[in-house]
Amino acid sequence: MQTRSTPLALSTLALALVATVATSPPETTTGDTGDTADTGDTGDTTVLTAAPDLAALVNAGGCADLAMTLGSDAGDLVLIFTTSGVTQAAYDAKDGTATVTLDLADEGSLELWQGIEVTNLPCNDALNGTEEVVTTWSVVSGTAEVTVVSASEHEPWDEYPGDATLTLSDAVLVADGAEDVIIDSLSWEAWVGWLPG
Repeated sequence: MQTRSTPLALSTLALALVATVATSPPETTTGDTGDTADTGDTGDTTVLTAAPDLAALVNAGGCADLAMTLGSDAGDLVLIFTTSGVTQAAYDAKDGTATVTLDLADEGSLELWQGIEVTNLPCNDALNGTEEVVTTWSVVSGTAEVTVVSASEHEPWDEYPGDATLTLSDAVLVADGAEDVIIDSLSWEAWVGWLPG
């Protein structure tokens, strides 16, 4: 027995197809704007956290062997670079100076923290308890050049104070769900070789 489609059945099928097409979300890709990311075959999109304005980083600091920080006045953003051995190398050098150049892809550490009172976290042993890192960008490429001029002192807790200058070049930092942070060139000075407390 052969069945025939009735006009009502065809119109119901057509409405079902239109409803399916109308409720399927559009697929978008990141492109040059960095506003959305393609999450796969589902077509779902995720809005990326905007890269922060690094012009807000104005307060230089440092400690230990070797941590250098650059934070915002608002306390919500801080860039942190760490490595080791440079302050002692400066102390041991005849001219009291040491310079190292690091490939940040596999030497040293560079992170950008965004959140609440994050500038309190590095080089500090007395926290408020209200500090919170919301987003962390970590370096994947770039170069860091560090120069330390020793104060010619060796502290009893085995630190070597001195003036440090850090220059970052062509650094790229990434975070899940966020736009990349690009640092073409950035330099600052800080007193290092001391421990908090």
